[in-house]
Amino acid sequence: MRESALSRVEEPSLPERAPDPETEPDAAPSRPPAGRASSFFVGALILVAIGGIAYRFWLALGPLGQAPNSDEAVVGLMALHLWRDHETRAFFWHLPYGGTLQTWLMAPLVGMFGTSIFSLRAVSTIDGIATAIVTWRIARHFFKPRVALLAGVIALWWPLSLAYFSTEERQFYSLGALLGLAAVLMAVNIDEKPERLRHWFALGLFVGVGWWTSPNVIYYALPIVVYLLVRGHWRQWRGIAIAIVPFLAGSSVWTYANLHSGFLSLRSPDWAGHSTYWSRLGFFFETGLPFSLGLRHAWTTHWFGGAFAGRVLYGVGIVILGVALVLAVRRIRSSASIIVLLVVMAPLIYAWFPPTWALNEGRYLYFFASLLPLLVCEVLQFRVGQAVVLGFVTVTALAFVHSYGTNPQGPTVTGIARALEANGYHTAVAPYWTAYVLTYMSGEHVIASPMPGQPGLKYEPYASVIRHSRPAYVFDVTHERILDGGFRRALREAKIPYRVIVSGAYAAVLPKTPIPASP
Repeated sequence: MRESALSRVEEPSLPERAPDPETEPDAAPSRPPAGRASSFFVGALILVAIGGIAYRFWLALGPLGQAPNSDEAVVGLMALHLWRDHETRAFFWHLPYGGTLQTWLMAPLVGMFGTSIFSLRAVSTIDGIATAIVTWRIARHFFKPRVALLAGVIALWWPLSLAYFSTEERQFYSLGALLGLAAVLMAVNIDEKPERLRHWFALGLFVGVGWWTSPNVIYYALPIVVYLLVRGHWRQWRGIAIAIVPFLAGSSVWTYANLHSGFLSLRSPDWAGHSTYWSRLGFFFETGLPFSLGLRHAWTTHWFGGAFAGRVLYGVGIVILGVALVLAVRRIRSSASIIVLLVVMAPLIYAWFPPTWALNEGRYLYFFASLLPLLVCEVLQFRVGQAVVLGFVTVTALAFVHSYGTNPQGPTVTGIARALEANGYHTAVAPYWTAYVLTYMSGEHVIASPMPGQPGLKYEPYASVIRHSRPAYVFDVTHERILDGGFRRALREAKIPYRVIVSGAYAAVLPKTPIPASP
């Protein structure tokens, strides 16, 4: 059985592994020129890869990334509580999904470097870099070394919107994609050498931990199952049994939590508004795929570089992906069929699986986008294809940088945090998008939170501390607007004296006595 399984892999791969004079000097008629060309190619890619790594850290820590939001801050605060108080949770605060493995990876950095932006974004940035490395390793099984290396370098840079997205701490996105692609790599290893049980063990572990991290690992897991079945590995009973054990162990936290919650992780509300299978499938191609190509914003859905240019580039991107898919289908009988399965099944899974489309946003195609560098390897095998893909990547990158360079970034909370402490206030009532980032960036010197009945309350202990204190009231509006309307009337009717301080884009009302009820 092992010989027949191996023969299925090796026979069709022989033509694909033909010697390339440019990358294999021994096969070239003129060895020194080919060697110099190959060395230049590898050296150039190494420089571009280093640039891609530096660019990701610049996005995370530079001018575009200086103002974290509360979604990010919640992860940092949970890492702080894990490091300092050994507080563990299966999922992120006030969510029935989203495994907290990322907080375990962040906790040592928070412990060493405090509640800094570096501590908040370093792990997510490294996750994205590791994903590009795994992409290269997968491509190495199906394509010539230079094509695979080029795919890994492209994955560092493209799409730029995903590179930017993965440098922010988005709870489970970057780690989920890394685990999913690692599972794909193990499936490819199994197809080539099914007798190596360590690959089966690793496959089960990556899928199990990935399922806890985010059920979006199904984008990778379902095609992997189909792939292994079609390739005849359903006969590998020992390997399957070996894979089941780490899968159950890796997903045990998710399973335990859901047994006690009635499987809330799989019952996300339909925030998309009573959508249908076909409307979600349409959204995939209309909005989600342009986001995956780096042409459209994840939330506002506006086109980078303008609507006309964005749609033109989208047409070019569709042609590139279409040609790549046709070339991949031609090798459907080979081990490279896993690339076809991953790409073709993605829109079908998106339209069917509720947690992936609960929010009508392009960011839920983050996982699909991680597959695109593998698909474009098909056209990267040709010099014309390399020029087209690199040109497309360059143009879309410039459009992205231009759009983000003209968008104002969120205001920093550092100034208002210092002003509150200087005035003797260490608690504050604030809207969600201000509260947790204020708490994180101040190192919990100022504890801010919405209160019960207000949207965005995620951590009840914060609300409890605030209720038993004299909190400030922080707003991300101007001084004049704070003194208008219902808030001023509430203070006047309660006969509570107060002061107002302003720092940057934030202002805070400092009552001399506690306000009985939130205005």
